[in-house]
Amino acid sequence: MISLSFNRKLVDLSAIEQTVPQTTDGKIDVQSPIPLKHSWVLWEQLQQSASQAQPEVAPTGNASAQTASYTDLTTRVVTIGDVQTFWRYFVNLPQPSHILGESKKIVRQDTENGPTNTLAALMLFKDGIRPEWEDPANSKGGHFQFNLQLERSRNTKETMLGSAMKEAASNSSWLTQTDEYWNNIVLGLIGGSLDPDDFVTGVRLVDKIKPPPKQGGKPVGHIRVEVWFRDISDTHKVSALKESLETHMRCRIDGTVSNETSGMFPGYKLDMRSHSSSEAGHDIAPAVTDKLKNPKRNPTSGGARKAGAPKVNIDQPEQTASH
Repeated sequence: MISLSFNRKLVDLSAIEQTVPQTTDGKIDVQSPIPLKHSWVLWEQLQQSASQAQPEVAPTGNASAQTASYTDLTTRVVTIGDVQTFWRYFVNLPQPSHILGESKKIVRQDTENGPTNTLAALMLFKDGIRPEWEDPANSKGGHFQFNLQLERSRNTKETMLGSAMKEAASNSSWLTQTDEYWNNIVLGLIGGSLDPDDFVTGVRLVDKIKPPPKQGGKPVGHIRVEVWFRDISDTHKVSALKESLETHMRCRIDGTVSNETSGMFPGYKLDMRSHSSSEAGHDIAPAVTDKLKNPKRNPTSGGARKAGAPKVNIDQPEQTASH
């Protein structure tokens, strides 16, 4: 089974087109903009330079010495209001497999010979909502998060020896699967099938891979995926979102849903954090967590593709941003 990945080194996009069921609705005019239910904004967060490095804090707009740099480093890239614009940008953004599989960083280069800007995160939020805790849409909310470990991808790559090579190199490998988790979440978000649709505010792909701790060593770290929502006290909607989120992650490209319930991948853990308590480094109250156990599962589906967009490259983690 092919995994939904837009990493052209791992998956042939023509194979995806052949696998996705074709629509029989002849009323869809793909030559005209197909509006989305909500307008979305693609944001980027620049990586801090060594001189800017500070203790890690979550996104916030507070006007303090420690947090002002996040606002300064966070830039609105483009507003996305239709299907065609979404795909024009999204299929040209780096996939998790680019970062995990090649131990590289996300880099933006505005011109062919211009300076490169290393990014710490890519974000998609509903138009009118900033990717900050203090935004009114996020101030009472929280987020679900999980980590995609670099060590796991390295182990997968290193097992590609002898009889294991064919299995590890298949399209169901760990790296293409990480792409599918990310793509399923984004498609559910953009398409309005990640329920409750009015409850979710955005998603972040955060690069936490660091240079080798010593010369000649290997990079260490992980990629973190965060799905933000409005109100952490609304346990009914929080529970529904957790159920929908994990169902989307388990959905395959042909519309079927994996029966895997013990965990999405080795080491998988879906954490939930309150924005109001994260500043102090606390998780949410156990009483809220207890109500999210053993959710029911319901299948969902994704969307279509159109290529061609501004280029966002990847580069080695030891390189720093040039401004």
